[in-house]
Amino acid sequence: MKKDIYQDCWVYVFLLISVVVLWEAFLPYGISVRNQFISTSIFFLPFTFLLIHIIDWKYSYQKAILAIVFSSLSFVFFFSSLALGKNILFSDIIGELCGYTVSQFVNLFVFEFVIQRKKKNGIFLYFHYLISFLIYDLFYLFIYISKIVFEDFWFVYFFSLLLEAIVAIPFTWFDKSVQKKIS
Repeated sequence: MKKDIYQDCWVYVFLLISVVVLWEAFLPYGISVRNQFISTSIFFLPFTFLLIHIIDWKYSYQKAILAIVFSSLSFVFFFSSLALGKNILFSDIIGELCGYTVSQFVNLFVFEFVIQRKKKNGIFLYFHYLISFLIYDLFYLFIYISKIVFEDFWFVYFFSLLLEAIVAIPFTWFDKSVQKKIS
């Protein structure tokens, strides 16, 4: 008799989609630093990186790619449903989507081919999180380039990178402990 094995990969994919939807829901909320707005949604980005790592560890690289694609599609659908009846710039949607998708693919690529296969040190994992944050911020910046005209933009940009670097510390520790339990 053949034993059916339940693939709980989809649970993680739906959890990733839920985190992305929460991220979009929290976009309007944030803190003001020197009269510039920093969204609290930056605290959801490391959760997405961690979930992609778990899917890659437990299942496969291909399922992690599928998870990124599905979460990117949910990003578009949720953002477009919020945009109904509102004046939202196309660059807002494209900037967030490109930043999210490219940072997730770079995150997965670096994690799969560098962290998992070569260096299992926690410091490499921490810098991996920082690189993923930097890629997200840079792609969002390049697409949504009109934000540069603000006088305090670069201060806020580097302040948000500092916040992301602080947030990456507990995620690196948790990521490393999850990796030990799965292995």
